[in-house]
Amino acid sequence: MYSLNFINKVLQKCKQYSIRKLAEKYDLSPQTIQNWKKGKLPTGKRAKSNTKLNKDLLLEDIRNYPDSYQYERAERLGVSEACVWSNLKKLGITYKKNSKTSKSRRREAIIISKKD
Repeated sequence: MYSLNFINKVLQKCKQYSIRKLAEKYDLSPQTIQNWKKGKLPTGKRAKSNTKLNKDLLLEDIRNYPDSYQYERAERLGVSEACVWSNLKKLGITYKKNSKTSKSRRREAIIISKKD
């Protein structure tokens, strides 16, 4: 992602140089410079927060049902499996099989949170 200062600098030099020369000089695609000239500037990151799934409800569901599959969580919370997956990823929660248990209890998960 390019800063607005850099974009403005390149656009000011468009008056003096051709788009191809500027693209070569700044190691950009000529199409990128043309898009900037048309007003298609990068908007930055998405500023909208998560609206489909409340993270507190997800954490409560994890505490209440630690061994549930993601499709089961999705049904309980009324969202898609992809929504549950992405929010688990945002929270830094992953599941690992407990290999030390018997085969009948192998699905029992261990919650591993990423370190801050």
